[in-house]
Amino acid sequence: MLRRDDELVHNISDELSLEITTTFSHLLDSVDAVILSDYNKGLFTADNAQAMIALCCERAIPVVVDLKPPNASIFSGATIIAPNLKEAREILPSFDPAQKEESLREIHDVLNAEKVLVTLGEDGMLVYENDEVTHVQGRAVAAIDPCGCGDTVRACLTLGLVSGLSLVESAEFANLAASIAVQKLGTVALTPEELIS
Repeated sequence: MLRRDDELVHNISDELSLEITTTFSHLLDSVDAVILSDYNKGLFTADNAQAMIALCCERAIPVVVDLKPPNASIFSGATIIAPNLKEAREILPSFDPAQKEESLREIHDVLNAEKVLVTLGEDGMLVYENDEVTHVQGRAVAAIDPCGCGDTVRACLTLGLVSGLSLVESAEFANLAASIAVQKLGTVALTPEELIS
């Protein structure tokens, strides 16, 4: 099987950006949280990303961001920015999980988010909140396919937060969900029954 993608990557026009932001604003009355997933394809610009974050802040709606390192600065002010280890090292080349307190404080300052979570794969997650660092331990499982685990983490992290869990509890829940997803082939959506069991 062969997949080939041909694309031109460029920022969307100002007109389209404004249209997206306006539509986004109208949708906020019916949401509990927002996840912004950046694939560095030009959808998010500094203007619309900051407008979306500001609109959420006005309504006290948490914003969880999955970003690509070249766009790290445009998501400043988000509630939580959650890069993986590779992305964290692209954003901050000196990032070292072994020096977790110093590294998390530094990347927090660079990202300028309220809270930061760095996923470490099988080694779990590092959580930075209120100047405190917590290491959420990974779960030893037979990994089959990591595809989609990042999306699972951000979705379940957000689900935990809007359900009343603390950030660390939400990270533990997301870590558990990812350990289930990684045991499946391809991108999967976990069922409530799988999460409960």
